[in-house]
Amino acid sequence: MQDGSFDPFRKEVLETLSLYASQVKAIITNHFLHNNSAEIKFFQNFRKVIDEVQEFNPDVVFSLNRAGLVKSLIDVISPEAIYITWFIDSYERVPDKLLQFTNKDIVWLTGLEEYAENFCNRYKVDKSQIVFSPFATNTNVFKPDNQERTIDGCLVGTAFSNESFVETLNEIANDVEAREAFLQVFESHKQNYIFDIKQALKDKGYQRYAEKSKEIWQMIFDDQLSIEKRIRFMSALNRFNIKIYGEPNYLWIKYLSICQSSLLNKYQYSPIKTAQDLAALYNISKIGINILHHQASNHSLPIRVFDLMACKTLLITEKTSKNALERIGFKEDIDFVCFENEKDLIDKFDFYLNNDVARETVTASAHLKVEKYHSLKTRIEEGISKSLGQDCVLSESKKGAIEIISSPLFQPMSLSERKHYLRAIKKKFPKTWEFVRLNALRLKILR
Repeated sequence: MQDGSFDPFRKEVLETLSLYASQVKAIITNHFLHNNSAEIKFFQNFRKVIDEVQEFNPDVVFSLNRAGLVKSLIDVISPEAIYITWFIDSYERVPDKLLQFTNKDIVWLTGLEEYAENFCNRYKVDKSQIVFSPFATNTNVFKPDNQERTIDGCLVGTAFSNESFVETLNEIANDVEAREAFLQVFESHKQNYIFDIKQALKDKGYQRYAEKSKEIWQMIFDDQLSIEKRIRFMSALNRFNIKIYGEPNYLWIKYLSICQSSLLNKYQYSPIKTAQDLAALYNISKIGINILHHQASNHSLPIRVFDLMACKTLLITEKTSKNALERIGFKEDIDFVCFENEKDLIDKFDFYLNNDVARETVTASAHLKVEKYHSLKTRIEEGISKSLGQDCVLSESKKGAIEIISSPLFQPMSLSERKHYLRAIKKKFPKTWEFVRLNALRLKILR
């Protein structure tokens, strides 16, 4: 996490892992590594992590999105340790240099079919090392609380930035061939997900394909399509009593003010921070809207769908999530409702909003399935059992101790302390000091 913290889902995963392990040591990687990178910020500080992990001697190393493992750490871990990585985001948004796998790595993927096949081909991982592990929900937090449902519907989601898409298109605005190639790939990706945008651009004759890495191209196209859909579909529901939550404020305000400024009264300007607050929102909502990030189309599901169903809130979701939902046991019109376009969304939203019996029949069926098969505890229990090749049972009575390793890298320093420190550096390392001084002047840090 960029701010070195755990979001609610990561906290829930950590608590659930403690039901399996006698001891859990959790590392907030961004206190020690640069964001989305394997580069160490300050090795003396990172030495603390190496020493503690070596002493801890873990049997299992469990990482989220793989971006926190570095060689200097792996070198001190027992060769017998098992590595499990759960991609709760898309692996396509993680730089390739951070995704180095060996024959002992076990990878949990939230997606199936093409998504898993592409992963295996791209990173030379055998299919036997893949565990299909979609999101799940913490049923201790997300559950019906019998509150009156006072709002028609809600969406909680990110306003993805399309700035890079706009900038890229603007740069080639006067280059007809480049512009047409770029937009052709964009339209193709909109219809059928392309796993390598960079290669597709190259194939179309887009000469500037090499300017950005593969994962950046994926991010540019996916984020544009995702925010485009969210604004368009939420605008269709303008006449209903809905609430929109998400971050960042600036982008939600910007997009809503352009497309449907009436929704600015429905947007909530303070984000939801805790799982408990999110569950409380779902429990006063009759309907929860799921508008997928484009990278999840047809093969993956966000945690939102499980949280909503756990709270007995009707899930109305894009048609592109039907395949993934039905692969794990849910049925359209029995456990959830799909929409294909704006008119379809309005019609179904209106019908279920005004038909309590039909709505509650669907939510009751979905709730039972989530409780039985899709709790976070069950998901991790199944994943670990498959990973280790033996049954494991998670138990509240066997909850292990949790220790979190974190460190504020830069302690507050007074002006006099800073001057004393800089004088010492200048005296001890004159060449380094001159290099730092020149760069500081260039960047206008020093005058």
